[in-house]
Order: sequence, then structure tokens, then C-alpha cells
Amino acid sequence: MSNKDITLINFIDGIDAHLSLPLGCLSLIASLSKNNFTVDFRDYQLFKPRKKHTLKDMASFFKNAADIIAISCFSYMLPYVIEIVQIIKKETPEKIIILGGIGPSLVAGKILDNFPCIDIIVIGDGTETLPELLKVIKHNKNYLSVKGIGFRLGPSVIFTPKRTHSHIMSDSFIEAYKNINLKSYKKIMILTGQGCPFRCSFCCIPEYFKQHEKRNLNIVKDEILYLSKQKNCPKILYLRDDTFLSDKSRLYDFLSFSGQMRFKRKIEFRCYGRINFMSEKIIKDLSRNNFGAIAYGIESGSNVILKKIKKRFTIEEATRILLLSKKYFKEVRTSFIYGFPFESKNDFLDTITYIAYLQSMKIKLQLYLLCPLPNTQIYNYYKKILRFSEAAIPDSSPLLINTKDMKGLIIKYPDIFSTYYHYKSPALKDKFKIIKRLSCPRAN
Repeated sequence: MSNKDITLINFIDGIDAHLSLPLGCLSLIASLSKNNFTVDFRDYQLFKPRKKHTLKDMASFFKNAADIIAISCFSYMLPYVIEIVQIIKKETPEKIIILGGIGPSLVAGKILDNFPCIDIIVIGDGTETLPELLKVIKHNKNYLSVKGIGFRLGPSVIFTPKRTHSHIMSDSFIEAYKNINLKSYKKIMILTGQGCPFRCSFCCIPEYFKQHEKRNLNIVKDEILYLSKQKNCPKILYLRDDTFLSDKSRLYDFLSFSGQMRFKRKIEFRCYGRINFMSEKIIKDLSRNNFGAIAYGIESGSNVILKKIKKRFTIEEATRILLLSKKYFKEVRTSFIYGFPFESKNDFLDTITYIAYLQSMKIKLQLYLLCPLPNTQIYNYYKKILRFSEAAIPDSSPLLINTKDMKGLIIKYPDIFSTYYHYKSPALKDKFKIIKRLSCPRAN
């Protein structure tokens, strides 16, 4: 058994060939270490067996874990987490299982109501919550003193008051980086902020973080300088903050730093952009200061849909910014969504036509089937028309057991595993056929 205070598991399947540094777990490691807790960190996306995983294989990843196990995961991994934790609890019922991350947080009450194998769920950002919770567990105190958690008290499920602020925005991750093998990751993310002030109707980020917070820029710069000196760190750094370009003063402060030649080796930066924040001047200045690529969430080629999902721009405005971006950046990426419950076949065809146009311009893109994420505006209004279809289940990963083996669990609890469902959308079967016939870049 691990002699650490806690085993922290990043439980994602590593489907992306560009393995991404787990920023959420990195912030937890930094916060736990700051509070003098020792951490046994395990990243499941780096677990590479010779064959496709079985549940037994997955459970073996938890072997010799500490008495307290915290698991961070997204919604699509929840069925696997539930099944594995049930195995762990059967073998070692004394272990305390804590879930966190976007997946469990959005459906915490339903999980606690139906799965007694889960002891505690951290709601929202856990960087302050988890250290406090460990102190309470270690001293056998009452969980009620810890904000931002759900747990059982007798037959009842109890939720403590939510947290409204995280001090992690002023904490450095440098010590946490030292506990991570950077060479294992091909995609190094830099946290510059979290949350989002824009409430796109399909997105759960505002619900999860509750507020948008900017990270201390001097600390961000120090982390980048540290990473730039590490031989085993990739030269491309991704800034993770959907609204990084919204604050012009902050942006140009960073550009004066990123454009310096003080880095030990060549560093390229990449970031997310929002169409309604961009101008040719900003695009040009980014490209002049070591930014080599940008990504945009366009979501639809139909102005009708863009208005309904509250994107705050038109397809004509998007086209202008995309063409300017293509002029200055070596790579421009876009993402699209189809299968909205109010998306007509003509709206969908507008998206397909627009995708074809962008492909002709050598702009990279992905097309996703709309995922019913709990507590989003669309979900709350249309959750009664969720549909389950094995044909709509993505092939999650060659590493994982077949998702269809989880069918019974998924169908029994649609409000917990809603990401395996889709909305009843006009002419959806026709949309599937068109995508398949045209070989559109459908993403899982």
C-alpha cells in the first residue's frame, strides 16, 4: 500500500495521441503539497497495456493505493469509474473514495443517491477543498465544516455551502511540475485563467467554475521560464483560458514577455480565440510574438443556430476573422457541433457547406455530435427528449473496454450518464448519413 497521504488519479483514457498535461490535477498537487500532504499521483492516460483494457485491468491501476483515493474525471468516464470503484470497495471497504472534476460535480447528488461505493464528491474547483477535506478525514472530524462537498450523513445526502473563490490563481505550479514526468506529455497546457463569463447555452464551464478568475500573470511567466529550461518539455505551450484575449492590457503585458528572446530555447505559444474579441491588429501582434496557432469554437455554419446558442457573432464575422488568422498563423483550428434539438436539416447543411469551404482554405476542424451536459441551458430545457442509440456512442478508445458493454448501466441512469445520449434532433439519421458519405471530420 502507498505510504502517501492520498492517491490522486487522473482518470481519462488517453484517446488523444497528443497526451495532455492534466492541469486540474497539477493544481491539486500544488495545493496539497503546500498544505504538507504527500501525494501518490497516477495518470491513467499513460497506462498502456498490451491489449484492450478490461475492468479488472482498470482496477489494477489502483493497486497499492493510499487509504484515501481521489479520482478526477470527465463525464464520459463516469460509467467506468463507478464500476471500478465498486470492485475496489468490495476488496478494500475501508478505503475512502472521493470523486471530483466536471463529470462527477455536475451530477453529484444523483451519484451519491445511487452508488454507496462513493463516499464524497468535491463540487467545483477542488484546489482549496481537497486539502481541507484531508485534514478533516485525518482528524476524524465532521465533514460539515468543509465547503464545497457532498456526502452521506446517515440515510441523507448532504451538501455543504459552495465555494465562491479559489486562491490557486496566485499559487505557483513549479514544485508540482517537478513531480511530473514532462517527457510523458506531448501537449503542455499553461493555466492563465479558469471559468468563463460567457454562458453559451450548451456549455457547462460557467456552471462548474461559477466565476471567471484570472491567474497572476507574473506567476504564469515564472512557470513558462521554468518550463522553457527543461530539456524534456515540448517546445509548444498551450494557454488554457477561453477568454485570454478579452483583456487587452493583460494580453499585451503577456506579449511583451512572449516576444522576448530570453528563453533558453525556441518556444511557440498557442491559445483559444473568440471571434468577437479579434481584430487584425491583435492577430498580427500575436503572430509577431511567438504565437504560431489559434483555435476557435465556431459551432455552426447557420446564423440561426449561432443566435440561439448565444455565440455573439455571425458566420460572416467568423469568416473574416478566420481568413485573417489564416494569413498570419501557420495553423488555424475550428470546432463545430451538430445535433442541436432545434437544428433543422437546412441549418445542418449550412454547417456542412461551411465546413467544406474551410477545408478548401486548409483550416483544420472537428465536428462533434452535441453532448447533453447536465445543468447547461439546453439540457435543462430539452432533457426530456434525450435518446440513447448505440450508433451514436463514439468509439472511445482502443485502450478501453467496449462502451457498449456498459449499456445496462448507462440506460438505467440516463441523468447520470447523459453524455452517452443525444437529443432528438430533426432529421438526425439523415445527418449521420451525410457525415459518413462526405467523410466529415467527425470527432468523438
